[in-house]
Amino acid sequence: MAVSGSNPRGHHRREFHGGERLYRGHQPARKAGAELRPYRRGFGVGFIIGPAAGGLLGELSPRLPFWAAAGLSFVNCLYGLLILPESLSAENRRPFSLASANPVGALVILARYRWVLVMAGSLALLGLAQQGLQSTWVLYTTYRFRWSELDNGLSLALLGLANVLVQVFLIRSLVPRLGERRVVFWGLLFNFLGFLGFALAYQGWMMIAVMLVWSLSFVSGPTTQSLISQQYGPDEQGAVQGALASLQSVTGIIGPLVATAVFGYFTARMAPIQLPGSAFFLGAALIAVAAVLAVQALRTKEGTLPAATAVPDLHG
Repeated sequence: MAVSGSNPRGHHRREFHGGERLYRGHQPARKAGAELRPYRRGFGVGFIIGPAAGGLLGELSPRLPFWAAAGLSFVNCLYGLLILPESLSAENRRPFSLASANPVGALVILARYRWVLVMAGSLALLGLAQQGLQSTWVLYTTYRFRWSELDNGLSLALLGLANVLVQVFLIRSLVPRLGERRVVFWGLLFNFLGFLGFALAYQGWMMIAVMLVWSLSFVSGPTTQSLISQQYGPDEQGAVQGALASLQSVTGIIGPLVATAVFGYFTARMAPIQLPGSAFFLGAALIAVAAVLAVQALRTKEGTLPAATAVPDLHG
C-alpha cells in the first residue's frame, strides 16, 4: 500500500500516517516501533520507485506524473476498501467521542504527560523544517543547479534508497547499542548538519553527498514515536498516532507557505541579499530549537511511569 500510494513528485504524508496508525493499531505498545519497520521499508521502496518514475514521466509531459499518481491512489483506495481487513481488535477499541473527532481534540491526549507534550512541540518544529525542505527542494535545485525533472526524480529516489537502508540496518543495530535517547539525539544532530549542508552547497554533487549524510537522521523519527507509544496503553495507540498525524497535518499547511515565501523573498531581484538556501537555514534553526525541546522532554520523562503502571486516566 505504501508503494502504490507514493506520489511520483513527493510524499503523501497524511496517507502515510493513516496507514501507520492502521498498522500500529494491533501492535503491542512496547513493540510498536520495531513492528513498524516493515511498513516503513515498504514506504521507502515506494519512495525509491515513485520519484524516479515521476522524473521519467515528467520528461514526457508535466501532467503525466499527476495522472499516474491519481491512478495509483485510486487502486490504493480500492485495495483499502475491498481487501484490507480491520486490524484493531474489539477489546482495544475506544468509544467514539465528538470531542476527540477533530484535529484539536485529538491533540489532547498528548497533553496528559508533560514530557510527551514537550516532545510533540519538538516534532512540530521538525515537521515544519521537513515540510519546508519538501516544498522547496525542486525550486532550490532547479534555481541553483538547473536540475531537470529527471535529475530531481533520481535524487529523491536515492533518498528513498537511503531511507530503506537506514530502516533495515541502522535502527536495528543502533538502538540496542546506544539506547533510544542517544539515537534520537544523534538523529537530530545529523538532521541539523544536513540542512546546513543543503543551504551551503554550491554544486549539484554536494547536494547528493549531503543527502547521504542527512539520511542518517532518519533514525530519530521512528525511535521518538516508539518512546511516545510506550507511554500509552494498547487501546490508545491509534489515538496517539492520530494526534501525531494531526500535528504533522498542521505543519503540512504552515511549513510550505513559510518556506516558499522565504525562498521567494531571498531569490527575488529586490532582495537585500541573494540567499537561495534561506529556507534550509530556517529549517536548521527550527531543528536546533527542536533539539533543545527534545533534550528537555527526555529529561522530564525520567521518573514518568508508562501506561501499564501509571495511575489510570479517569477522564479517558
